[in-house]
Amino acid sequence: MKIALIELDFHVDSVDGICKIFEGSEHQLHIFTTKKNYSILKNRTYASKHKWNLLSEQSKLSFLNSNNKEINSCDGVFINTISADFGCFARFNFKPTTILRIHNAYKVFSPWNHIKIYPTVLGIWKAASYTFREIIWDRFWYYRPIVVKKMDFFTFPDKAIVDFLLKNNIVPKEKIAPVLPIKVFDETVQLIINKSSDINFTIPGGVDKRRRDYLPVLTAFKILLPQTNKKISLSFLGKCNSKYGREIISEFKKLSSDNFKVNSFEDFVPQADFDSIMKETDVVISPVNADGLTQIYGEIYGKTKISGSITDVVLFPKPLILPATYLLNDNLKTIFSTYSSAEDLSNVILNFVNDKNLIADKTKLIFENLKLNYDKKTMLNLLVDFYEKHKK
Repeated sequence: MKIALIELDFHVDSVDGICKIFEGSEHQLHIFTTKKNYSILKNRTYASKHKWNLLSEQSKLSFLNSNNKEINSCDGVFINTISADFGCFARFNFKPTTILRIHNAYKVFSPWNHIKIYPTVLGIWKAASYTFREIIWDRFWYYRPIVVKKMDFFTFPDKAIVDFLLKNNIVPKEKIAPVLPIKVFDETVQLIINKSSDINFTIPGGVDKRRRDYLPVLTAFKILLPQTNKKISLSFLGKCNSKYGREIISEFKKLSSDNFKVNSFEDFVPQADFDSIMKETDVVISPVNADGLTQIYGEIYGKTKISGSITDVVLFPKPLILPATYLLNDNLKTIFSTYSSAEDLSNVILNFVNDKNLIADKTKLIFENLKLNYDKKTMLNLLVDFYEKHKK
């Protein structure tokens, strides 16, 4: 089978995930993407084997039209992202069965009922700029419903999102393709359990108050640090160069002592550093806000979009602590920890701090669970079988 993978925006991580799914298979993957995305992936052996067609200076629509014959000669089309320029995809005629991956469900299916603008000068300016550029100039208001209608199927990165959308009658069941996670389990990843008595906690992602609520974490450490003499580190694995980011890091560093160290990055974290710190991490904390924002559209983490921390843990199997407001699918509920308050979080963290065996047991459980449920061969078979069943 030959699949056309289209990514003309910026979701390179999920392109990487699909390349990984097709690694070692007899099926062909023809990738239509940007030079920037290719430059990131070209040296990864499982990605370089595929056929790449690169967008240059031409418009997205011109690029698709110039590759019309090759795209429409495939057995299926997989559109990884439509973040902007819905008109391009509305005007191109996809002949094979076409699946669109949804990253932000409210934006695509119900945007006008979920407008959200931060009441700050910067927030209002960004909203006004987006409204003019995307909604008015690029006619998002007109092309979005055309795209939704013409796509054969939609896929989502997590079953909990599918369940929420079906429960609320946002997407008809017959339009839903199998769930395809952003990342799949890498069989080369080793089960790593820190033998040291030190405990390393990590919060992935840039420090951004719109996406994460750090105050319960700060309060939790204020509560628990006087209760233990174990050596603990907390790493903020993302850029902290905003005013808010510096303020948050400063508050955490006020708790520093011989037994508590705070690590942070001013700017973008190099991939090698990110991977190294994640490997050394014992427990991941993700204080994600339930209410998220994509451009001017409110989204709900766990219900209409997925947290990047889930993806991080698929790549680096570690115990994960999330707010209880995050909707987990039934499978992940059994392996991840949740908290409903700062006091609750302090107890969850202390349980890990006081019992290294708990960390080891949880890590093994998560490793085996992800190995079983995020296996690339399983994902490949689901996708290929679906295309075969619905082939035009």
